[in-house]
Amino acid sequence: MKILYRQNNGKERLSPFSLIGVYQCYFKEIEGDRDKRFVTKKEHSHMGYEIHIVADGEQTYEIGGKLFDVCRGSFLLIPPGIRHRIVKGEGGMRKYSVSFSVRSDKESALSGYKPDTVCDKCPRELFDVCSRISAEAQRNTGLSGSLIENAVFELTVGVLRLCGFDEGGGACEAFDENARVELAKKYIKDNIDLGLSVPDVASYCYISEKQLTRLFLTSEGVSVGEYIRAQRILRIEELLRLENLSLKEISRVMNFNNEYYFNMFFKKYYGMPPGEYRKTILPK
Repeated sequence: MKILYRQNNGKERLSPFSLIGVYQCYFKEIEGDRDKRFVTKKEHSHMGYEIHIVADGEQTYEIGGKLFDVCRGSFLLIPPGIRHRIVKGEGGMRKYSVSFSVRSDKESALSGYKPDTVCDKCPRELFDVCSRISAEAQRNTGLSGSLIENAVFELTVGVLRLCGFDEGGGACEAFDENARVELAKKYIKDNIDLGLSVPDVASYCYISEKQLTRLFLTSEGVSVGEYIRAQRILRIEELLRLENLSLKEISRVMNFNNEYYFNMFFKKYYGMPPGEYRKTILPK
C-alpha cells in the first residue's frame, strides 16, 4: 500500500477541499493481497467516507450485513459509521482508495449528506485521474503536490456526483461575477493613467455598463466611476511623492487635458490643490 496524498490539515482553508468541508483526506494505491490479510478482514468502521476504485481483480465486501462484489472497472462508496470487511479477495487485486472526513458545520457542502453504500461501474475518466495521480507521485517535482491534490479533489467530487451528491446551484454564476469584478479592478489599476471611462472597463470585461455597475455596487459598495476616481487619486498621491516630477508632468502622465482640470479634480477630494498637498507629505 502506498499513500500518494495526505491532506495538509494546517492549510485546509487554502485547499479546494474546503469548498465541500472535507478534511483528513488520504489517497492510497493498494496492490496484492495485503489489504485482505492485514487490514480489512476484521469488521470495522470509519468516521468518514471511504471510496474504492478497482483497477484489477475482484473482492467481496460485507457492508452493514449485505454483500457487495467489486471488480475491475467498478467503484465502491462506504458511508461513515457503517461496519464492513472483506470476506473474499484475489491476490492480484489493484485498487485506489480515497478516505476523508467531513465537517458538520453549515459551511460544509456535504453537511447532512448520508447516502447508502453505492457499488457501480466507474467511468473511464475517473480511472484516468487515478493514473495521473500515480504518475505525478512518481514524477515528484516541486509542483507535484498541488497537481495531485487537485486531481484527488476532482476524483472525489466525480464519485460523489455519481452517488447523487447535490452540490447546490449558482456557484459558477457567482464565480463568474466575482471574477469579472476582479478582472475589472486589475484592468483599472493597470491602466489608471489612461483616463479610463466606465464604458472602457465594461467593454474590456465583455459586459454592459449597467451590469458592471451592479456587480461593483454589490461587491465593492461603490460604482465603477467612483472606484476609478479613487484609484486615480491613489496613483496621483504616489506621483506627488516623487520630487523630480512637476505638477505639469503629473497632470500629463495622468492624462488630464490641462493642469487646471488636474487641480480641480484633486482639490475636490482633499480640499486643497496638489501643490499644497505635496508640501504636507514631502520631508522638509
